Order: sequence, then C-alpha cells, then structure tokens
Amino acid sequence: MIEGYDRMTTIATDGKAMAADGRLVMGDRILKEDDDKIVKLFVEKAGETLLVGCSGAFVHMQSLLEYISESYVGDSVFLRTNVYNPEEDFGDEAPHPSETHALILTEQGRVFMAGYAESVLEVRKTMATGSGGDIALGAMLAGKTPGEAVLIASRVDLNTNGNVTEIRIA
Repeated sequence: MIEGYDRMTTIATDGKAMAADGRLVMGDRILKEDDDKIVKLFVEKAGETLLVGCSGAFVHMQSLLEYISESYVGDSVFLRTNVYNPEEDFGDEAPHPSETHALILTEQGRVFMAGYAESVLEVRKTMATGSGGDIALGAMLAGKTPGEAVLIASRVDLNTNGNVTEIRIA
C-alpha cells in the first residue's frame, strides 16, 4: 500500500449499477488515470457479492473493505454495532481516515454508506460521494445513469476524470 495516495473521486449509484472515475491523486499531483475504485466484494459467510465504491485515502481502503466484509451478514443486513475505526498509526503523512468513505450496493439493490467511526447506514438508492458527488447526484436526479453522472462531474470537478467504469450488480 502506498501511503498518502488520495482517491479523490466521484462514486455514484442508482441501486442497479455503480460508477466511478479512474483518477488517483496525491495532493495536487495526478498519479494515475485508470484506478479501479469499484470492488466486487464476495462475502463468503453471506454468500453474496457486494459492489463497493471507495473514495478518499488509499491507505485506509483495505481496512474499510475488511470492516464491510466482517459486518455484512447477508440479505442486506450489516451488524450495526461494529464501527470502522482503524487502530493502526498511519503516520503524519497519511490523510485522516475520516476522508475515506464507501458506497455499498447489495444484490437486492439496497445502498449503504460506510466511513470512519460510523456505523454502516442505509441511504437512498440514488446516491453519490466523493469530490464530485453533489454534481453526480444532481445529474442522476435529472435522469442520467451513474456512468453518465460521473462523466458530467468530470467536466466540473478537477479530481474526477472522464475514464468512467460502470458495473451492474446483477
């Protein structure tokens, strides 16, 4: 893992698909234009696959994915008593974990959000997060798909690029 990398991004979902751009930055430098920000996470104990779109600090992503996998029991149910709160000291160079969030799309089409020191919470089906999240959300509310919405956000948000990946849950 590379400390300090930020996945400043736009993640969007409509309960059927999830989309994200590919820009990976560190501070004001663009490091990569084709980063994979959506993970298909198979939770063995639940026997289900989740789509997880991560925004924020790269250094905190693995801990967040492990937390989601451990908290998910299946049938769109997360254990609400667990809280993602990494105890590791990531050092002064790494961004604070509160800047790291995930949108989670279940096979049933339910959407959840997870983040630092927060329970996994169900949110509306049409949801977006990241630096261009508000723009993408507005585009989806105006009838655009998640992929189209992220592309629109890339025209305005400097941390989002037009290299968009959209994945359907089923």
